[in-house]
Amino acid sequence: MRFALLDRDRDGFLSLEEDLESARKTFARNDTDGDGFVSAADPAPVREDDGNDQAAKKDEKKDGAAN
Repeated sequence: MRFALLDRDRDGFLSLEEDLESARKTFARNDTDGDGFVSAADPAPVREDDGNDQAAKKDEKKDGAAN
């Protein structure tokens, strides 16, 4: 699954550039203070809602309605 996400050109090979693209995005997401370093001092990244929040779905089932 992960390989399929990284192999952006879908050629069946993972190039250094494809891997670095993923690493750069991950780094940028975690360097929340933008200082060029990731450390314990960085605030936790804000997770984007992908519409697939399992906890919210469980609450909806319990309540019988969306929150």
